[in-house]
Formats: sequence, C-alpha cells, structure tokens
Amino acid sequence: MAFIGTAAAQVGLAIVGKITEFTVEPIGRQLGYICFYKKYIDELNVKINERILPTRDTVQASIRVAERNREDIAADVRQWLSDADKILEKKKELEGDKGDANAGCCTKWSCLNLWSQHQLGRKAQKLMREIDDLYRKRKTITTISHPKDPQQLISSFPTGYLSYNSRETKLKEIMDALTSTDVNVIGVHGFAGVGKTTLVREVAKRAKVDNLFDVVVFAEAKQNPDVKQIQKQIADMLGLKLEDENERARAARLLDRLKQEKRILVILDDLWEGIDLNILGIPLGDDQTGTKKLMAPKDNIGDKQEGWKVSKKSREEELPIGDAHKVCKILITSRDEGILSAKMGSKKNILVGT
Repeated sequence: MAFIGTAAAQVGLAIVGKITEFTVEPIGRQLGYICFYKKYIDELNVKINERILPTRDTVQASIRVAERNREDIAADVRQWLSDADKILEKKKELEGDKGDANAGCCTKWSCLNLWSQHQLGRKAQKLMREIDDLYRKRKTITTISHPKDPQQLISSFPTGYLSYNSRETKLKEIMDALTSTDVNVIGVHGFAGVGKTTLVREVAKRAKVDNLFDVVVFAEAKQNPDVKQIQKQIADMLGLKLEDENERARAARLLDRLKQEKRILVILDDLWEGIDLNILGIPLGDDQTGTKKLMAPKDNIGDKQEGWKVSKKSREEELPIGDAHKVCKILITSRDEGILSAKMGSKKNILVGT
C-alpha cells in the first residue's frame, strides 16, 4: 500500500508540474511583460546600440568600398542590412507605442495602460530575440562582395563614342559583318587617330547589349605584341586566372574556356603585325556552310584545333548536341590593311576615316 501511495504521489506531482508548466509559467511570463516592460525596453536599447548600430555601420562602410571598386554585393549581406533596417524601424515604432502608453487619459493601472504595457514588454522581448539572431547571422557572413563578372561591365564600356552619319554607317557595316555567316574575321583599318578604337569599343558594347554574343573580349595588341600580355587581357575579361605557364599552355587554357561558350566575339585592337591566333588561344569558327571548326587563319602556324568543324554531311553524327551552332568572330583593327588580309585572313575590311 505504501508503494501505491508513493506512486500516486509521484503521478500527482507530475500532473501538477504539467499544470504549472502550461498555466502558471505562461501567466508569469505575461505578467512579466507588464511589470518589467521598462526594463525590457532599456535592455533593447542596449542591444541596439551594441549589436545592431555599430555592425550596420561597418557593413555599410564595406559596401561603399566594394561599390567604388565596381564589385557585386553578396545577397546575404544585402539581406542582413535589410533585416537590420527593419529592426530599427520596429524599434522606432516601439518608442511611439511607449509614448502612447505613458500618456493616457487613464490611470496607471487602468486596463488600457496595462494592455499597452503588456504589448510593449512582449514586443521588446521579441525584438531582442530578433537582434540576437541577426547578430549571430552576421558572424556567419564571410564575404561582403565579389568582383563583377567582366562580361557585365562591357555594356557600360566608356567608349567615348559620338554618333554622326558617317560613323553610324561604318558601325552598321561592322555589325552587319558580325552577323554574316560568310565572314569570321573582320578588319577595321585607317590612319592613327581616326577613331578605330572608339568605334570597335562601341561595337563591343552594342554587341553585348543586343545579346549578339555570349562572350565579348577586348585586347590591345599594339606595336611588338606581347603574347602573354594579350592572353592576360583576354583571360581577365573571362574571369580566368592564368598561371605563369608557357604561351602554349596558357593558350590551351584560354581555348578550353572559350569553347565553353557558343557565341564569341574577340576584338584585337591596334595590331601592328601578324599574330598567330592559335598561340593566343583564340578559336576561329568557319560558318560558311553552317558548320564550325577551330582553324588557324591564313599563314598561321600550329596544329589544327579540333572540335568545331566536321563536314556538313557528318556533323550531326560527330558533334555533341549544340556544337553545330558555335560561332567565333574576330574583329581586328590595324593601320595596315595588308596585315589584316595577308596575315590575319580577314575577308571583310572596313576603312575608317574617309
């Protein structure tokens, strides 16, 4: 019987504990909102000043630096900043509610004031939990920003282009050549200072804005072209890092990267002498019959690059799906038309400055 009595007592205590858990504790918590609402608001102010404001200022400063460097802000950073601003807005609303609760036409212990105090205490507690969560979340963010995709910058190229009839005519001629299936290498030639660079920069910008090409790369060749320097310029516009390898190894990496794209425009500006596109790592597509290949232009040396051409009859059997639509166009500027035709295999040369 004693055992039964002890067991009954334990069951009774368990039941009482549950009743306390589901009734007394919640009631105590609700009363706490009323009794300690001022304390909760003071604690909230401390958390705002210690955890939100200084952290938000630091994040905003980092964002300003990143934006000056033309970098993209990480999505979780923007979300964190938005959440912080929402917390500050809620805090501002809470201050307004506090004034309403303290002002009142009722006595301190009226039902209206008790309800207002309860709401203030409850909201302050909830907001403190949100602050703690946001503070912890900030510690998990390791990257504020990352460099923009270089291809995104092309549409905002600072070309310095001024439109007038004769220049628009040349621009249209180049754009038409880029969309032609009969031409892969286009040359732009003319005396120094006539605006060749400005014109092809505008071509690059419009080609990207109009979505004519998936990838547009621009590299300056200049006198005595440095192969590695040209390769680096191309790699930078692809977001690709080239190690200090030999020219052919770098060319292979560039070629592999470019072959991942379907529509490519490569612009080589201010070429003073012929240069081997194979050594640069530039694929040259032949689109005259609807087929594609990686091929060297006239007078170039090096092995033929495989992957972009088979005969029209067999291309469907030998090429992976999608490869039959790959296009690579090369746009080159030079003072010497002979370099464009004889050394670079240009089939369409456009004179600028006439």
